[in-house]
Parts: sequence; C-alpha cells; structure tokens
Amino acid sequence: EEQATGELESLSTMREARIALGKKLAVVGQEREQLSVGVEVSSEQAAKLESSAKLLADKIGAVHRERLQFRADAERHKAEAEAAEQELELLSRKLQGLKQTAYSS
Repeated sequence: EEQATGELESLSTMREARIALGKKLAVVGQEREQLSVGVEVSSEQAAKLESSAKLLADKIGAVHRERLQFRADAERHKAEAEAAEQELELLSRKLQGLKQTAYSS
C-alpha cells in the first residue's frame, strides 16, 4: 500500500510537471510567434530604409552632377566674359587710334 501511495504521488507529481511544461511550451510558442512578427516587421522597415537610402543617394548624385555642370557653365561664361572684355578693350583702342588719325588729318 505504501508503494502504491508512493507511485500515485509520483504519477501526480509527473502529471503536474507535464502540465507545467505544457504551459511553458505554450508561452514559448507565443513568444516565438511574437518574435517572428517582430522580425518580419523589422525586415519590412529595413527594406523601406534601404529604398529611402537609395533614393537619397540618387538625389545626391543628381545634385552633384548639377553642381559640376553649374561650375563648368560658370567657367565657360567667365572665359567668354573675359574674351568679350579683351575684344572691347581692343576695339576701344582701335577707335581711339582712328579718332586720333581723324583729328590729325
């Protein structure tokens, strides 16, 4: 009888342990599901950030190209202005020479 009582207590303890283990497994399963959802959300956010970063890099590239074009245009305009100024100076000297020749005659 003592042995039967001991076995019943042992079975009862094992059943309680099995129930407790089942509850822990359920909690772990829920946590796993939450982590899975979190990973999925994080992946989506990472993809959006990557897309935004690419768009930003493209815009930076476009601005850089525009800036280089602006500099090239500015250099060209400066050279054209200097050439026009030199030509104006030359024409001014020629006009001055012609005026002197006209007054001399």
